[in-house]
Amino acid sequence: MIKTFFCLFVTFLTDLKQQVALLQAEHAETASELEKTRNMLILQHKINRDYQTEVESATQRLDDYKQEYETKLDESAQLLDMRAARIKVFIWTILLKQIQWKILEKYIAKGG
Repeated sequence: MIKTFFCLFVTFLTDLKQQVALLQAEHAETASELEKTRNMLILQHKINRDYQTEVESATQRLDDYKQEYETKLDESAQLLDMRAARIKVFIWTILLKQIQWKILEKYIAKGG
């Protein structure tokens, strides 16, 4: 009976050792997977931070281009306004000269 109990106890201890060894192996694998996941998250965080920096830089460049475009657009509008004013002056000058010539022709036609 003691021998049977001892055999059962040895079997129990053997099974227990196997279970502990299996659990230790699973724990080591889980710890390894967690470390890999941690490293991947750290890398992803760095990538996201780099992308965020790039997006901020691109947004700033876009804002600068927009400001430059608006400035050039305003300058072009001013130039167009100045040219339109010159054309109006030129047209009025031509009209005035035509009126002057008509008055002069009438004056000459009347005998002067």
